[in-house]
Amino acid sequence: MKKIVSLLLALILVAGMLPTAAFAADSVTVSFTAQAEGAFLTAPNSSTNVTVSKNLAESYGYTDSVADGASALDVLVKAHEVMFGSDFTAATATDYLDVDGGTVKTFCC
Repeated sequence: MKKIVSLLLALILVAGMLPTAAFAADSVTVSFTAQAEGAFLTAPNSSTNVTVSKNLAESYGYTDSVADGASALDVLVKAHEVMFGSDFTAATATDYLDVDGGTVKTFCC
C-alpha cells in the first residue's frame, strides 16, 4: 500500500512539472531586463512588463516549434521591439536578432 501511495505522489509531482503548453493563452505578460557592459539597456522597473502575443516571432520571419501560445522566441522578439523601437522591423530584424535552427547567433546589437 505504501508503494502505491508513493508511486501516486511521485506521478502527481511529475505531472506538476509538465509544460503548460496545453493551457497556453493567445498572449502572456512578461517582465524582462537587459544589461550590457555593466549598464542597463532596459532598467528593471514596471515599464518592462509587456504583453507578448503568440506568433510575434513569425510576424518578423522567425519560426519556432510552438503551435499554441507564446514561445521564448516571441518574448525575445518583443524585448527587441521594446529596446529598438521603430528601428526593429521585419526587414532589419536579423541585424539585431539572428536565430538559426533554435540557436541564437546574434542578440541585441
